[in-house]
Amino acid sequence: MPLPTGQFIEPYRIEAVLSEGGMSDIYLASAQDRRYHKIAVKCSKDGRTEYQDALRREVDNLKLLRHPCVVRIYPLRLSRERVVYHARADKAPSQPWYFAMEHIAGGGLDVHIARLAHLSVAWRTELFYQLLVAVHFIHRAGFTHCDLKPENVLLRENPRMDRLPQPVLVDFGSASPIGRRRNLTHTPHYAPPEVIRAATDPQNRELRAAEMIPPDKADIWALGAIYYELLTGAPLIAAATYGEAAEAVLSRKWDGVAARRPEIHPSLVRLVERMLQANPYDRPTVDDIIVEVEERIAPIAPPRIPTLS
Repeated sequence: MPLPTGQFIEPYRIEAVLSEGGMSDIYLASAQDRRYHKIAVKCSKDGRTEYQDALRREVDNLKLLRHPCVVRIYPLRLSRERVVYHARADKAPSQPWYFAMEHIAGGGLDVHIARLAHLSVAWRTELFYQLLVAVHFIHRAGFTHCDLKPENVLLRENPRMDRLPQPVLVDFGSASPIGRRRNLTHTPHYAPPEVIRAATDPQNRELRAAEMIPPDKADIWALGAIYYELLTGAPLIAAATYGEAAEAVLSRKWDGVAARRPEIHPSLVRLVERMLQANPYDRPTVDDIIVEVEERIAPIAPPRIPTLS
């Protein structure tokens, strides 16, 4: 049951539901002392220990990942002496755990895909480039996201050709150390074959071994699927169910970028293909991808739009 409008969670007042998930919900809220300052509050579904643990892991990850393209977490000043980043809402129904973060007003990339298809390939590649830089930072900090997808990429404002894209990564509850994946939480439409195989054959210990599912390479696959969607305006995997999506990933049942959009430059087509290699070790690193994209960016100081002519 979502929290009601008007519910007070110190020091915020709930105004609306932004999204509902399996373990947590996100609400639009305002600060008690600044009514016009909007923030987002993420609350566990209830006070269960596993929900608290998941929320705490996300808080711990976000505290270490300060970057313009990573959602900003706010301290909860519950008293003059006590500054924490997550707490229990003792006066709310089910007493959920919660934390506060910046409210990204532009919405998820998933709701903008159709509109983005009408913007230039250069603009869409600039958006992708900014995602690359954010993921590069996360990997250098020793983490992997492990659930990259358009729903977890928010935009600070609605897309416009006369303004640079400003993507922000959210939902770090599944983030893992770069050397070993903590769990197999994933979205099949943006998950690589090695994760699908490990998740659908849990008895096979070899498939579940850390070296078989390197989390940084899973992020590369997801970035390839996102860039495919940005270039073509259509998802890489369009299946409706988990089983259908998993089968499509394992059997590589999708149309290539060139088949959908023959006008896309061959270098970008090849880049997407390399990111979507079945063998994770055949996929490029984030550094490699950044170099390839930067070679096509006009040599001017940021902010810039790539030239792909």
